[in-house]
Amino acid sequence: MRDALFLFDPESIREVYVVPNFISEGYFTQTVIPRELELNGQITKRPSGQIWKYCEPVGNHPMMTDLLLQRARQVARSVDALQTTLLIVAHGTDLNENSAVAAKREAEKIRTLGKYAAVLNAYMEEPPLVSDWQKLTGTPNVVVVPFFISMDYTATKTSPGCSVFQVVILSP
Repeated sequence: MRDALFLFDPESIREVYVVPNFISEGYFTQTVIPRELELNGQITKRPSGQIWKYCEPVGNHPMMTDLLLQRARQVARSVDALQTTLLIVAHGTDLNENSAVAAKREAEKIRTLGKYAAVLNAYMEEPPLVSDWQKLTGTPNVVVVPFFISMDYTATKTSPGCSVFQVVILSP
């Protein structure tokens, strides 16, 4: 990643936008990327005069709520949403408490719409764990929508008890 510091000729490229391809702010977006790219805030002016603008992670985009709802409808078209728990599954980690913020925010937004009997968060690596979905839910139907950027190891590894769900990996 540090090589990016040398990829953009400051004479021909005056502004560089860094858009983290992550669901939420967390360890990588708050620590690793700024350190490796020598960023000192949202706007960093290099000695050459080149400006680097550090944007929010793509998971913070306002369209995320609509995308999650769209995925849920695609997975379970014939299921009565008012008899369904929508489970938003994210990575989760103890490296940074902000890593689950976007998933919690999206679940809350969807919950306030009143379209589902319940809307909950579950995580791959922190409680509440997606593998505990049967303990977490109390409706006849459960729809799981993973909230991941790509099909990486974490997004695709099997969680005990979840193999019965048809899932769609959300890739905005």
